[in-house]
Formats: sequence, C-alpha cells, structure tokens
Amino acid sequence: MIDDAFWRNVKKLIKIVIPNYSCKEFKYLITLTLLLILRTQMSIWLADVNGKVVKAIVEKNFRKFCFRIFNLMLFAIPSSAVNSGMDYFSKLLAVSYRERLSNYFHDAYLQQMFYYKICNLDSRI
Repeated sequence: MIDDAFWRNVKKLIKIVIPNYSCKEFKYLITLTLLLILRTQMSIWLADVNGKVVKAIVEKNFRKFCFRIFNLMLFAIPSSAVNSGMDYFSKLLAVSYRERLSNYFHDAYLQQMFYYKICNLDSRI
C-alpha cells in the first residue's frame, strides 16, 4: 500500500524535474502525451481496418481485400513515425529528468563545501 510519505516524495521529485510550465521537460511531456493520444486513435482505426479486411475475405471480394491491404500499407508510415516519436521523446525526457536530478543533488551535496568537510574533517568516512 502506498502511504502519504510516498506521495510527498513523488511531489518533491516532480517539482525538481519539472520546475515550471515553460521548461523543456514539460514540453516533452506534453508532446509525449499528444503522441500517445494519436497512437491510441491510430490503434482504433487499425482495428476497424483489420475488421474490414476480414470482412472482405469472408465476402470473397478480392478488389475490396486489395484495397484494404493497401490501406494497411499506408497506415504503416504514420504509425511507424508516431511510435518512433514516442520512443524518441520518452528517452529525451528520461535524459532530461536524470540531468535535472543529478544537478539538483550535486548542488545540494557540494553546497557550502560539504564534500570537503566530509572527506577531510570526519575520520569515520
């Protein structure tokens, strides 16, 4: 079960990786969301076309079958572009998140020479 502490920590992390609405990470997230919606719509359309292909086979209508197969070939081009875009933006978002988190923790760790103090003044470490 997820408790309140978990959600507080998630909220803190989100504030670190998406500091405002004009940052590049927010734009990547919006683009990824739009691509996901587009892919969902394309999946619905694909299911409809597949059903029509099967219907043409059952009706033994070769002309309709060829036309539907041609539609499937045309579908492959935007489908591959959307899937590649989703992959690209999800990786871009992951790299941006890692960069922001790394910078945040480096700044917090190296602030006021904590690193020097830990390494040189504390003999336990």
